Amino acid sequence: GSSAIEAAPHRAIVAPPPHTPLGAKTPQAALCRRTAPAMGAAASASCCGCAEAGGSSFCPHEGSFGAEDNYPTLMTAPCTPAAHERKRAMERKGTSARIFGRNTFSEDDLGEEHLAGHRRRRSKDTQTKELIKTSMKQNRVGALLEEPELESILQSTEYYEFESGDLVVEQGKMGTTFFVTQQGSLEVLVNGQVVNTLAQGDCFGGLALLYNCPRTATVKALTRCGVWGASGNTFHRVLKDTALKHYAENRQFLDSIRLFDGLTNKQKDRVGEAFFAEVFEAGVRVVTTGDARTALYFVKRGELSVREGGSVKASGEYIGGVETARLGPGDCLGEDALVDEELQRTTVISAGRCECVCISVPELKEILGDDLGACLERNFILLGLQQSPIMSQFSSSQQHEIVKAMAVRSYEAGAQVEDGLRFVVVVEGTLNAEEDYEPVTLERGRWYEDSASIDKTPKTPERRMQREPSAASSKSSATMFLDRERKLVQSVVAGAQGARLGVLTHEGLAAAFKELGLSALGSVEEASDYASKMVLTKKVHIFRHLSQEQTTALVKSFVLQRYSRGAQVIRQGEVGTSFFVIASGEVTVQINGKKVRTLAKNATFGERALLFDEPRTATIEVSSSAAEFWSVDKATFSQIVKGNMQKE
Repeated sequence: GSSAIEAAPHRAIVAPPPHTPLGAKTPQAALCRRTAPAMGAAASASCCGCAEAGGSSFCPHEGSFGAEDNYPTLMTAPCTPAAHERKRAMERKGTSARIFGRNTFSEDDLGEEHLAGHRRRRSKDTQTKELIKTSMKQNRVGALLEEPELESILQSTEYYEFESGDLVVEQGKMGTTFFVTQQGSLEVLVNGQVVNTLAQGDCFGGLALLYNCPRTATVKALTRCGVWGASGNTFHRVLKDTALKHYAENRQFLDSIRLFDGLTNKQKDRVGEAFFAEVFEAGVRVVTTGDARTALYFVKRGELSVREGGSVKASGEYIGGVETARLGPGDCLGEDALVDEELQRTTVISAGRCECVCISVPELKEILGDDLGACLERNFILLGLQQSPIMSQFSSSQQHEIVKAMAVRSYEAGAQVEDGLRFVVVVEGTLNAEEDYEPVTLERGRWYEDSASIDKTPKTPERRMQREPSAASSKSSATMFLDRERKLVQSVVAGAQGARLGVLTHEGLAAAFKELGLSALGSVEEASDYASKMVLTKKVHIFRHLSQEQTTALVKSFVLQRYSRGAQVIRQGEVGTSFFVIASGEVTVQINGKKVRTLAKNATFGERALLFDEPRTATIEVSSSAAEFWSVDKATFSQIVKGNMQKE
């Protein structure tokens, strides 16, 4: 694109657009729509119909070239059919519409008209140009810019002077300019509290332009100071052009972001077009407790540290606080902003150099529309599912298929939550219940699941007394996992404000398994059976190094066998043909007729004979009233497991 030609402060003359040959004679210049009110509607009408609909149509020339400000802009190109065709093409592209339409920054239009009174003539020597470009390169939003892009922004800068106490930008107002401090010092205030101090070379004002949101902080001059201000339109255009250069890479990365699973390719394409890049050096604050939520950040490289507590000194240094989470590649920061408008609850700091791709909240809402809520609910439900000690045993793709089989149900205050649900996570509101006969409130994000159909270990009389209600109790109940601890959960009802729940029925789990090809008939019994095998397999030591594909193949090959007390499962000296995992019950190990030890649930036996093609070295006899075993034949065992075990 062409750069602006610096001229007198009251007028910016731009080079001809690409469709006009350089040096060609052009008709009388037409003024773009921002200057039309002063020049009359007739003048505006000659430029792409900017006067139509009260000037709401955008001009394809506007925002394309160099510096833009509040002064008359001379257009040196005619309006031709080709120009209008480009306009229609840009309207079809979400990215171009974003740049040339909604994100056109004007001091008068957006509330920073006070800057005009602080503008001063000042030339840029070599040292000044280097200061501006170096500062932009070190800023979080400009770290990936290359020399031509830095030069383009540099050409749009103008100089501003402020006296001590003057406001440069004001929190809550829309922004028009990106600033680099030349001299003096300034302070940054959020809700009246000083959170940072700026000096020569420090940048500010970029986020409001990047994400088309109000200023997130006030910047006030502490001393007499001078700053360079770059055109918001040029700044935004250059960053967007840079992002588009990396579109293919970012689009591929987007496929790994679980938040967007379920979107169509077209929707993902639009999200990818709206991405910006931000780079944070070690220890830099990404967001701070109390900040307005303006964007979503997806970690592309590096890590972010999520911290609670702590405080920010006037120098900008963050002190104290406790790390509560780490975000790595593919993780998302800020998804809560899509479902509520509360301020940022935590402070997030880069743990080493970290590169993120980001998208503004308004932009994402515009792209996804009604799909946004469903997308977020699926992601939130998935997070709950991944906390389950049972459901977490399934692979990522299997978990996503299970989430698809879940329903989101709303319950009015006091409404009873039905029995027989396989898994429940609170999406909104609260649930009131009894946990081991004590009142408990389950808030957003908490979950419970019915473990009875998966964990089939017979209960001892002592366990039954502790975990089950008395026969006299009329309350519905079930032995459940509640936040990873086995509890007796009963009388589950929606709280005072009602509740919205993600629920998985046994039939839903069966349907998910059928879709995954894990259960031919898709019955409830088969679903529970498969889940039982999966959980059991994950607990067996010798299977810990199997890949997900090997684990799935092993689970599908398991055959259930039942034996009564005294039955001999294998005999010493015989040729081994199967490997066993104890699903329930107990057995004794006997060598030459002498008992040497007892094995219980999750223990394995029979592998040695299969690994080394030797006779059984012991007899295994059932010592409990009954026992269940999962067995695998020699051929399957050798194909799936033998190689891994022999390596050990």
